[in-house]
Amino acid sequence: MDTLLKILVITLVLRSSSALPYIDWSKVGPNILHVNANGFISHINGTSRIINGHEVTPNSVPYMAAVRPDGVGFCGASFIAPTWALTAAHCVDTASYTLVVLGAHRVLQSEQTQIVVPSRSIILHPGWNPQTLLHDVALVHLQQTVPQTSIIRPIPLAPVNSGTFAGSTGYLTGWGYTSDTSPTIAPTLQGIHLRIISTQECSQYVGQWAYETNVCTYGSDGNINIGACYGDSGSPLVVDGVQIGIASFIGNELCAAGSITSYARISSYVNWINQHIYQ
Repeated sequence: MDTLLKILVITLVLRSSSALPYIDWSKVGPNILHVNANGFISHINGTSRIINGHEVTPNSVPYMAAVRPDGVGFCGASFIAPTWALTAAHCVDTASYTLVVLGAHRVLQSEQTQIVVPSRSIILHPGWNPQTLLHDVALVHLQQTVPQTSIIRPIPLAPVNSGTFAGSTGYLTGWGYTSDTSPTIAPTLQGIHLRIISTQECSQYVGQWAYETNVCTYGSDGNINIGACYGDSGSPLVVDGVQIGIASFIGNELCAAGSITSYARISSYVNWINQHIYQ
């Protein structure tokens, strides 16, 4: 199979109420989509994580969130407004509800800093296409207002005219698996700095899956393979304190092999996002 056209998509999850409920993590796992060279998307078993990242300082990423749609998957997300979270459409497109976890570091444990909030509604981008992976963006409207604190705080979104960010360094955080053989999601929040590349350069690795409405990061730092993997779907890519992307898919079946990571480009969708959160 031509690995340049081999795309993997990442799925992740979490649940909620005003008090943190018990979560049976043995029943939680990523729902992964694999796209082969013929463009056929199939469900496969797998795992996910940030590759060769580092544990972040606890509660130092106040916008980081997790979602658990219908209690059967796990994805990253970002907190963008007092009653709104942002994630990838493929994480929640079949869910009737999701729980959003905020203020977590050790996401597998019940921490005093955590707030778990159920969704009021899930809004998929109207252009979301699971066959092409275009417009992989979703909003989660929370049932209650979440007060801003030092450890739970919304992140600003990149404006329409913010440019491509090619050549910049982005920061990705998530709870995906830490190796291809790891049995569970990362026990602590992981982070990694990634080089953002142009759409043209991205197309050299993923061909027709390189979209102008997406941002790409390169999956190698010298001799070390780095980047996202299954379980990091929906997680925010950030430059200078501003979210510029939503983790959508990767370009290699094995994360340890290193690959391109593609993200829905925030500046392509910020008007649609603002229409909902400020209506």
